[in-house]
Amino acid sequence: MKLLDIIKKYVGTHLERKESLNEDPKRYTEDDLTDKDRKNIKILYNFFKTGRYTDDDLTYEYVLPDEYYVSIDDETGMPLVILTMNPTQTLDLFMVLTKTYIPKVDKEYNNLYKDVKRRIKHKFNSFGIDIIF
Repeated sequence: MKLLDIIKKYVGTHLERKESLNEDPKRYTEDDLTDKDRKNIKILYNFFKTGRYTDDDLTYEYVLPDEYYVSIDDETGMPLVILTMNPTQTLDLFMVLTKTYIPKVDKEYNNLYKDVKRRIKHKFNSFGIDIIF
C-alpha cells in the first residue's frame, strides 16, 4: 500500500461538511473547524511540506514554510491553509543535480513557481483542503 493511500485512509479523503439543500446557505465560522479537522490538516501539511517536482528532465525540490494558519472558507466550509510568510517567500525551490543541491531557483522563473504551486494546491485539494500562497 502506498504511503499516500495510507494517509487517505487515516485522514479521510474529505473533511466532513454537511449542508441541507432546503436550507439557506450556511455561513461557516472558525467554530465549525473541529480539533480533529485541525489535526488532520497538520498531518497533511507536514506530509506535503516538502516534495519533488520534475520538469524538462530537471528535478526540483520544494519546501513550504513552517508557519501557516488554518481557517475555513465562510461560504463553502472548505478548510483553508494560509501561508503566513511574505508572499515572495511562500515557497523555496531548489534544483537537484546528482544528489547535490544548487541554491534556490530565482524567482525570475515565474512559470516554474506557478506550476509547482498549482501541483501543491492539487495535492491539498484532493483531501478537500485549499491552500493559499
